[in-house]
Amino acid sequence: MVGLPETWQAITIGQLLSHTSGIADYDGDELTGRDGPFYVRRDFTEAELVQKVSQLPVEASPGETWSYRDANYLLLGAVIRSITGKFHGDILAEEIFGRLGMTASRVISDQEIVPHRAAGYERRGGTLYNQAWVSPTFNSTADGTQYLTGRDLKHWGRALCSALRPGSRYVGADVDTISGRRRGSRGRLRSRLVCPHPPIGSHRGA
Repeated sequence: MVGLPETWQAITIGQLLSHTSGIADYDGDELTGRDGPFYVRRDFTEAELVQKVSQLPVEASPGETWSYRDANYLLLGAVIRSITGKFHGDILAEEIFGRLGMTASRVISDQEIVPHRAAGYERRGGTLYNQAWVSPTFNSTADGTQYLTGRDLKHWGRALCSALRPGSRYVGADVDTISGRRRGSRGRLRSRLVCPHPPIGSHRGA
């Protein structure tokens, strides 16, 4: 990828994956609201988003500290396209979902008819409402934006357990949901992967 800031030159793929790049995030109303550079109801190209992320401040030197930042995975999606020439969602479908039999999993599509699709929601004052609309751009970046089912997560869990603990038996995943998410729209999924014991990974919600 060309035209990136000098301060990014030492950042590795591993640091983007592990949230240790030091790159700031594009979260919060000031950045994603109507007057912000990442207004979530406007469409952008992937190149435009990368350029906008490049203008955010660097919070720490690469590898210095861990800090969860969605911008890391947005950039990874752009890296995948620059190397393969393909949309990251197509790579997921070919290399992960298809191979593991995760037949319902996909990147979010507002146009595609998905049988039994669950509607997103948000909670305001104890009342549920339909989730706030965001542009197709922000439903297709690599920092989340995927539809998954419990059955497909089971396929993924089995494959991960087999890879990390050969010969182990997949026990299951403890999953619950938490209301609310950044951009005020989606519920959060909190999970813990067990194969068989103790848990080998967890996620507090996204």
